[in-house]
Amino acid sequence: MRVIYSNCYLRGITAHTSSAGALAGPAQRHSDEYHIANQRTNSQTTLGFLGIGIPVAVIGMVSALNPAHAQSGATPYYSANDGGTPQTNSDGKGAIGKFSIAAGAGTVATSELSSALGYSVTVNGAKASAFGANSTADGAETAAFGYKSKAFAASATALGALTEATGLAATAVGANSSAAGEAATSVGFMAKATGFRANAVGTFSEASGAGALALGTDASASIDNSVALGAASITNGTQTATSAGTTTYASATIAGQTYGYAAGTAVGVVSVGSAGAERRIQNVAAGLVTATSTDAINGSQLYAGISNLQGQINNLTNTGGGSSGGGSGGGGGGGIDPGLSQQVSQNTADIAGLQGRMDRITTDMNTGFATLRSEMTKKEKLANAGIASAAAIGMIRYDDRPGKFSTGSAITSHRRQAAISVGAGYTSESGNWRFSAAGAFSPTNWKAEATVGASATYTWN
Repeated sequence: MRVIYSNCYLRGITAHTSSAGALAGPAQRHSDEYHIANQRTNSQTTLGFLGIGIPVAVIGMVSALNPAHAQSGATPYYSANDGGTPQTNSDGKGAIGKFSIAAGAGTVATSELSSALGYSVTVNGAKASAFGANSTADGAETAAFGYKSKAFAASATALGALTEATGLAATAVGANSSAAGEAATSVGFMAKATGFRANAVGTFSEASGAGALALGTDASASIDNSVALGAASITNGTQTATSAGTTTYASATIAGQTYGYAAGTAVGVVSVGSAGAERRIQNVAAGLVTATSTDAINGSQLYAGISNLQGQINNLTNTGGGSSGGGSGGGGGGGIDPGLSQQVSQNTADIAGLQGRMDRITTDMNTGFATLRSEMTKKEKLANAGIASAAAIGMIRYDDRPGKFSTGSAITSHRRQAAISVGAGYTSESGNWRFSAAGAFSPTNWKAEATVGASATYTWN
């Protein structure tokens, strides 16, 4: 029995034997080969290759790795323990791909950079990995972990005993789970995702619709772009007496009146239960109620609408025989007269139209009042600015002595509107003539207000 490491750098070999044998001699190099011959050991062997030390536990077996450039005639597989005398896989299986690893009887890694570990493991795909008895990874970059796990498409991942990931880039996690749809994901015991990009999470959950999500034990989402939330929840796309499903439902006729609905076309459904096993959705916030709203609403909003309707139809009272009349006391018809119902509907429509016109008038009046208030405020500030400016000019005191020229300034405020003034005055040599000029400045929110003035005074005696 020989172990061959071809065209690789063997950094070191350390062997410790108990009794079965010893190294026949030091490692010898022949034509870039290291040969270790007549070796049998029942202890741990540490192998160094490609400049990296890797410990390999060997119990009654000889280990060999497929090199990047195998010498012609060299054994191109990884030997394994078959339960008897340590020997290579006589059926030709082993590490066939470059840089691949295969460990286990009947185990084969056929592609470059692939890894296979366990009894009868098969790996066929570049950079693929399979670990666990009878596991299979068939496809580039696939990964299968667990007893009889299978990953059969590129980038697929199967994790758990008897799992199967057969869709491109699919992921199956949990015993007996399967993911067959492209980019599908299944998580949980017996979970199944068969739709394109479908997701099944929970024991026995199943998502078969494209883009569907089944969340919960036994949840089933078979409709495209739909969601099944909660244990045993089921989605339904057809119209029934209790649901419109995914059919178009854009309008309905009630008491002869047709009403249009917003968002009448659905791309999917959300189910939180099934027929006979319904669930109540709790803690729902109030939604928008308009002609185009698509929000969900809660019970309090329905109560408000019903209360308002009852207030508007307060003239209808029950009389006799289950009939109703507008306070007339008519009896015996078993219901409201169709003509009266039609009249009530017409009156309701008229009231709604009148209410709309009143709302517009109210809006216009409010706008007008707001504009008027703004203009009045502006005028008031301008008036206050003028008063403050006049007071500031009047506050300036000049020198009355003959031949004197003087200047002055003053600051005033009137109703929170300030003003500042500057002026100059002159008295003639004779003392008979007095001249003065002044200006005042008052800032407002819209513009600066300025006031100017001049005066001349003559004394006759």
